[in-house]
Order: sequence, then C-alpha cells, then structure tokens
Amino acid sequence: MSNDPIYEKLNLRPISNKSIEIVSVDKQKGEQLSDDLDEARTNTRHLINVGEEALKELQDLSTQSQDPKAYRELTVLIKVMLDANKSLVETAKTRKEIVIDNDKVQNPQSVTNNLYVGTTTDAVDLLRQKREKND
Repeated sequence: MSNDPIYEKLNLRPISNKSIEIVSVDKQKGEQLSDDLDEARTNTRHLINVGEEALKELQDLSTQSQDPKAYRELTVLIKVMLDANKSLVETAKTRKEIVIDNDKVQNPQSVTNNLYVGTTTDAVDLLRQKREKND
C-alpha cells in the first residue's frame, strides 16, 4: 500500500507507471490508399453490426419503458446507423473510383486523341517502315 491516506481509506492500490513502448512503423506496409479503404470498410461494417444489435436492444427498452428519453436515444442511434451506412457506400464508391482510375492509367483501352511531335519527313519514314514490316 501507498502512504497516501486516500488509498488506505478506500483500500486501493496506486496505479503503477508503465512505460510506453514506441513501435516503429513500416511505411511501405499499409500506406496504400486501397489498404486504408479496405480497413475503413471493415471497421464500418463492424460498427454497423454492433449498432444493429444495440438498435434492437434500445428498441425493446424504449417499447417496454415508454420513456421519451429512450425514444430520443433510439432516434439518435437510427440517425447514426444511417450515417454509417452512407459512409460504407461512400467508401465503396471511393475505392471503385480509385481502382478504375488506376486501371485506366496503367492499361489504357483506347486512345482518342494522340499527338505526334516530329517533322513530316520523320512521320513519312515511320509509315514506310511500318508498311515494309506488314508486307
């Protein structure tokens, strides 16, 4: 026990001072946006599942107690659940946009506008070489 009279009267032990260990973070791992979006999506789904259980319990409590405060909390929880579902959809939309944009950058399907920088003689020579290869 400590010599502190409050601890002795309440029969408590003082909290030991634990040192905090600093962990180095690998910047290559987990820094990609798609990993972050996957983690955010997983966390949002977990929170939605927990919220569904809490919603059922709060709905039962509100019905049984008929307390206006319980109904107010129920409506707040419903609003939070709607926001969480919107967040899940926005995360999926963001992930889709990022993945599609990255695929388009890496693998273009078609080229609609192209620009040749060179002289006319160079262009004619390139066309002749291409025609000779095809023949």
